[in-house]
Amino acid sequence: MYLVSGGNQFDVDSVFYQDRLLINDGNGSFKWDKTKLPKLNSNGCVVRPMDYDQDGYIDLFIGGHNKPKAFPLSDSSYLLKNINGRFENVTETIF
Repeated sequence: MYLVSGGNQFDVDSVFYQDRLLINDGNGSFKWDKTKLPKLNSNGCVVRPMDYDQDGYIDLFIGGHNKPKAFPLSDSSYLLKNINGRFENVTETIF
């Protein structure tokens, strides 16, 4: 389960804006796996799964919301490529 973090109460690049990836252990319990996502710390708004490179693995688009305490400026959006269950930020290369 992917949880997007966002809001306007913390400073730009706050660790509280780090998204979380929760892995189901098969028994209904979820564990936050801190090794599978890059550190982004941006004010997120939406996540959309897709396989943009058609390699059979679901990749993620993370849409940024407003930059904290700087409305109406937008925060960064990202494209995360799924590489064997770990996500790599490929935004600069692809976009």
